[in-house]
Parts: sequence; structure tokens; C-alpha cells
Amino acid sequence: MPKTVYLVDDDPIFVHLLAKMIQTIDVSIDVQTFSDGEKAIGRLNDIWRLDKCLPDLLFLDLRSEEH
Repeated sequence: MPKTVYLVDDDPIFVHLLAKMIQTIDVSIDVQTFSDGEKAIGRLNDIWRLDKCLPDLLFLDLRSEEH
């Protein structure tokens, strides 16, 4: 089963670069990006309710510009 990585950051350039770096390690990694924490939490809640697999790794921007 492919690994899943969530990237949560409001900087689209950083997200793009980090996603590309992760994919150079292994192209089979499923990288999903979120521009803010609320969207990521919503997706995690959906996964939890549907009893699906949570992501293997989560990169989270703790200092978002929005708040």
C-alpha cells in the first residue's frame, strides 16, 4: 500500500517544493496538500468517520499567516 503524506501550509511555493522533494524520494508516495488547518482537519474527520487509513506523515505549519 502506498504511503500518504499530508502537507498543511499556507505558502503555495513551500508546499510545491516540499511535495516535489518527497516525490523524488519515492514517486509512489501520495502527497496531499492543504492550504489551511481547517481543511486538513475536515479531511481527517472524513477519513476517521469512514474508518479509512490515516496519513502516514503530517507536515503542519504552526505559524499560519491567517491567524
